[in-house]
Amino acid sequence: MRLFVGLGNPGTKYQGNRHNIGFMAVDEIARRHGFGPWRRRFQGETSEGHLGSGRVILLKPTTYMNESGNAVGEATKFFKMGVGDITVFHDEIELPPAKLRVKIGGGAPPVRTPYGWMMLYHGVSGRIIEQTDHQPFVRYCAGIMILDADDPRRVAYRSPEPLLAPEIEEERTGVVPNVVFPTAVDPRADGTYDVYYGMGDAAIGVARLALHAM
Repeated sequence: MRLFVGLGNPGTKYQGNRHNIGFMAVDEIARRHGFGPWRRRFQGETSEGHLGSGRVILLKPTTYMNESGNAVGEATKFFKMGVGDITVFHDEIELPPAKLRVKIGGGAPPVRTPYGWMMLYHGVSGRIIEQTDHQPFVRYCAGIMILDADDPRRVAYRSPEPLLAPEIEEERTGVVPNVVFPTAVDPRADGTYDVYYGMGDAAIGVARLALHAM
């Protein structure tokens, strides 16, 4: 059994927006392959069917994007699924229209540094306003972890404060405002790193990162 999750935001305001491409993808899978009717459960909507001989559950969380993990968690617990059983469909601002990227995991991949494996990750803070589409008090920030080079299970360093936080206008506005989301890290010859990240939901930013001995 597989769980296909389409990410998006609920409400007519977001219908047809590229940020809701995950909803559109699972809707099209359901239509093309004759899946069953949508029904409300797991803080979202589900439809069941088969692709080949395998059973597939389609899930559209009807929470806002940053709360989608709650719906996915409920569904995986109910069906006793692991991370390897989940496929997530979502928009990627750095891709041009009609282009598709398939990847395992999310965010920027780890980069080997003199201090260990560097990982950039994102987190969500703030509070949700119920019954409204706009969420001005939710912030997507990014932090850094250094994993031991010999034993990546051990965290050698974790930034106590966000490495990146939404500050300038491009990061603070959009359909989903207050977003910085690291997508790639490019090592430079001088030992620093260029960090590429999503700004709001309409642009890509780049920041220069320098690591120092811990």
